[in-house]
Amino acid sequence: MGSVLTVGGGQRVDEHMHSLTQAREAYAARDWATAALRFDAVPTGQLAADDLADYADAVWWLGRIEDNLRLSAAACDAFLADSRPVEAAGAALVLGVLHLARGDEPQGMGWIGRAGHLLEGVPVCPVHGLLLHLTGVEPSLQAGQPAAAVDAARQVRDLGRRLGQPDLVAIGLNGEGRALIRSGHVIDGLRLLDEAMIAVLDGELAPFVSGTLYCHTITACHEVVDVRRMARWTDLAERWLATFPAAVAFGVCARCTGLSSTSSTAGGTTPSAQRCRSCRTSMPTGSTMPPRHGTSWPRRAGCAATRAPQAPTTRRTPVGATRSRVGPCCSSWVATPREPRRPCAPP
Repeated sequence: MGSVLTVGGGQRVDEHMHSLTQAREAYAARDWATAALRFDAVPTGQLAADDLADYADAVWWLGRIEDNLRLSAAACDAFLADSRPVEAAGAALVLGVLHLARGDEPQGMGWIGRAGHLLEGVPVCPVHGLLLHLTGVEPSLQAGQPAAAVDAARQVRDLGRRLGQPDLVAIGLNGEGRALIRSGHVIDGLRLLDEAMIAVLDGELAPFVSGTLYCHTITACHEVVDVRRMARWTDLAERWLATFPAAVAFGVCARCTGLSSTSSTAGGTTPSAQRCRSCRTSMPTGSTMPPRHGTSWPRRAGCAATRAPQAPTTRRTPVGATRSRVGPCCSSWVATPREPRRPCAPP
């Protein structure tokens, strides 16, 4: 007789449980569209802390930024209620970067600060490494202090190796590589970027980390005008994205960063420019990407995707110069905003 029990709206309790089971299975399969749809059918009050976090992640991949904010905050509260400070700190980091990505520095830094306090007295864990990356590596890069960024990135890498966390190892290698490039050691830096990406190609990393590293790597190659390497990583990113049933966020990122190897057409439009135009239509209102860890629509001197590749030159971005960004790289936004971010659009 349990099937006749009803809740608000007349939906049976067993139907809610069935939807929840389907949501969990779909999320485990990285079918975020189905997971979100089935989570939507379950009252939020009936979701456990882990369900809320997974729900928030699923809607992020689909571009539902406001739902992500709401659910991530609910997940943080639920983890705290369950006396799980590490997981609560992880949810707080998500919220911090997300708010920073939207240009809300007070809320963003507030959530990151809360994450730090939640980790006080907690044995060293992977979340400590993520916090160090967000508070040490990225701000140092933004401040034009590559040496400090290298030191922090190596700490992240070493922590990952000690804890057996390939995500942290790859994040640390990538951060160190970008810092070396900023300090003028371009060849050494690119080698570290490539090394970090091996873990991505081997499928060792979480989807968001993989997407973030694709974005960072492609952006770094663009900055040093390494068109061949950039084109290769962009192609691999597109192939990676094709393995997911839905990936709105990183799908937009890859399309907008990908430079075509074809020169401008007679009309001045490359295939990449056409993709940039089309992908903009999938953006949520407000010009904000909905990453689990944050981003927004940047514009790189007219958007990299709208220009034909340039021939390699010996000129590189000066150390400490303001860096343009492409794609939903959570760590890219943990720094003092330098200028308003505008939607990526064809010129």
